[in-house]
Amino acid sequence: MNSCGLSPKTAISASKRVNFKTLEKPDSVLNFFKNHGLSKTQISDLIRKESELLLYDPNKTLLPKFDFFYSTGISRTDLAKVVSNCPSILRRSLKNQIILSFNLLKNLFHSDDKFMAAFKRFPGIILFDHSAITFPNIEILRQHGVPDLSIVHLLTNQPRSLMMLKPDRFNEVVEDVKKMGLNPSTLQFVRAVYALTSMSKSTLKRKMEVYEKWG
Repeated sequence: MNSCGLSPKTAISASKRVNFKTLEKPDSVLNFFKNHGLSKTQISDLIRKESELLLYDPNKTLLPKFDFFYSTGISRTDLAKVVSNCPSILRRSLKNQIILSFNLLKNLFHSDDKFMAAFKRFPGIILFDHSAITFPNIEILRQHGVPDLSIVHLLTNQPRSLMMLKPDRFNEVVEDVKKMGLNPSTLQFVRAVYALTSMSKSTLKRKMEVYEKWG
């Protein structure tokens, strides 16, 4: 409550996930975040979501990840926003998850700038299993005649639409969009794919019923 600005209720919840006898390590973690440009509000948000980070060794565990992110060209201000919005990325393996995902996704985007824009918008993009979900879903789009430019557009603006659904369900969505009569070669097609991946079948049905009532 005193160091992170958490409410009593939130502090109680967070304290159930950590256990330390002295303040040396958690204080060093908080100082690390302050020194890397995180505001009090951002630190509060980060600890509220991932209080286990207070048990980390800043120099051994956190610094290498920050150094890697800086090496990609991201600014201190943007990185502060990224880690406060999605602190779970700091709990993932630098070598086996973060760097691997960065390299895979940069190749998909064909542009470092487009990839970085998508990453800053949705940091969780690097946490998905791309081999099992993202790549198969991209291949489904290609098999249905969607050009790479449209796929990159979808990756850049709505990356979660390619990463949230397993291939079987994603293929159903693409088939549904085709049944609507949309041309796979147009941007409207991937925008419709995004719309359908962002809601359940029951939600889509209710929305369609509302539009039908309006004529």
